[in-house]
Parts: sequence; C-alpha cells; structure tokens
Amino acid sequence: MTKTGDAANESKIARKRREEKLDRAQEIKDLRDICGLPAGRRFLMRILEHCHIYSTSMSDDPHLTSFREGERNVGLWMAAEIGDAAPQEWLMMQQERLNEIEKERRKEINDDDRDNRDD
Repeated sequence: MTKTGDAANESKIARKRREEKLDRAQEIKDLRDICGLPAGRRFLMRILEHCHIYSTSMSDDPHLTSFREGERNVGLWMAAEIGDAAPQEWLMMQQERLNEIEKERRKEINDDDRDNRDD
C-alpha cells in the first residue's frame, strides 16, 4: 500500500475514533439525565431487579438457569454503565431502594401486629 493509502486509512480510523468518543459521551449524558430523575432511578432499579442482579440464577431447570443468566448479564452491564456514568446517582438509587424495602418491612410488621391483635 502506498503512503497516501496509509494516510487516508489513518484519517478514517481517527475519524471513527472521534465519532465513537462522541457517541460514548452522549450515552453517558443520557444515562446521567435519566439517573437525575427520581422516576428514572426507580425505573432503572426495577429493571435491575427484574434482571436478578441481587439474586441467584440457579434453578432445577438448566434452561431456566441459562435464561436467567442472560437476563442477569444484561442487568450487570446496566449496573456497570450506571456506576460509570453516574456514580453518585447509583449510590442514591441503592439507598432509595433500601429505604423502600425497609418501609415495606415496617408495614408488614405493623400489619402482622394488627392481625395478631384482632385474633
């Protein structure tokens, strides 16, 4: 290949890298925007929970285990993306979810106490 061909190829490669960098910057901005909204954080957390990132994928059925592992792989990728793009919001999402879980537990305890008093 001629030096002119090499230079043209290098120019295309450099342009492609710049485009990829800009695309990645837009992806990060988009994710930060979503994570900046309480509704966005709740929605993302629902998806992550649906992807079983906080539980095992194991099942007696190997096909179901494989299916769940596929879902889990997507969830782990999403969690890594969120952590890279918006680390503070990622921590906030987790804390908000823990607060919701605690609220649900307290409600269950209160409901159980009421049921026991009614007996």
